[in-house]
Amino acid sequence: MTNENGNKPAFLTRGTSACALFCGLVGVVIAVLLLTIGFWRTLMIAVFFAAGAFIGGVGDKKAFISEKAEKYFPQKELHPYKADDVKIRPAKAEAEEAPEADEDADEPPEELPEEPAAEEEPEKEEAPADGE
Repeated sequence: MTNENGNKPAFLTRGTSACALFCGLVGVVIAVLLLTIGFWRTLMIAVFFAAGAFIGGVGDKKAFISEKAEKYFPQKELHPYKADDVKIRPAKAEAEEAPEADEDADEPPEELPEEPAAEEEPEKEEAPADGE
């Protein structure tokens, strides 16, 4: 029951009728479990099965985990700064360059259109009091 390479059984080789029958049986078992004991209990069985398969099937677990972590989460390459990358200017040079950077400060701001002045109401004269 091995394939032409002799590596794995025929029921695990994709595209064969033995693999189709095996996957169909696995689907039936999962469906029966879901219908009889429910989703969460079936999921718990699947998690414990996967943990057991990992513990029993992987010889060097530390190397396996680090290999998978490197595959899915590769480290970013760090490029340290070189002396040429960093430009340090003395404080005096910064003070001299500041007015050059703000060339627009010498020009007056653009004038806004004038709004028409509100009509002023004439002041009302107060009526004299009776006693005056």
